[in-house]
Amino acid sequence: MKKNMYLCTFLITIHGWRMCNKTKNHRIQILRAFAIIAVVMIHTSPSAAGQVIFRPFINFGVATFLFLSGYLTKIDNNDWMGFYKKRIIRVFIPYVIWTIIYCILRKYWTPQEFLYRFLTAKAAAPLYYIFVYIQFVLLTPFLGKLAKSRFQWVGWLIAPIAVLVFLKSATYRV
Repeated sequence: MKKNMYLCTFLITIHGWRMCNKTKNHRIQILRAFAIIAVVMIHTSPSAAGQVIFRPFINFGVATFLFLSGYLTKIDNNDWMGFYKKRIIRVFIPYVIWTIIYCILRKYWTPQEFLYRFLTAKAAAPLYYIFVYIQFVLLTPFLGKLAKSRFQWVGWLIAPIAVLVFLKSATYRV
């Protein structure tokens, strides 16, 4: 069964790569193909020992999709409302719908429980990716403007400050 899934993914990826038009960057499509194969392998890899052995080599797929989402987003966008409206329809509304479905199926009935699951993407494990993507979508226009402004040096401070805040707020359990 898994061999068939890998073969189908490979064929779909190759077919998609061959079908891409002249405006698409073929290197990006190849990178996307490897990311697709890696994510399929993550979801179909054996449990226990197999996860420990193979997972470190295929975890790049999720991060690659996030990177490509940012890389392929048009940053030079003065129509912020149009930018956000398009993303809300494509990403946020499905996120809300699937969060509601998962909360109903898992019997998270109280408003507090639903709100917690909604704001932390913990209604179901796959929703974390959408949640992180939404955060990137919200930040992309601001970071694009920042990168082109005279205050672009502030951008270099964001990551170290975020790491320091995370380290300060993280709690460690032994």
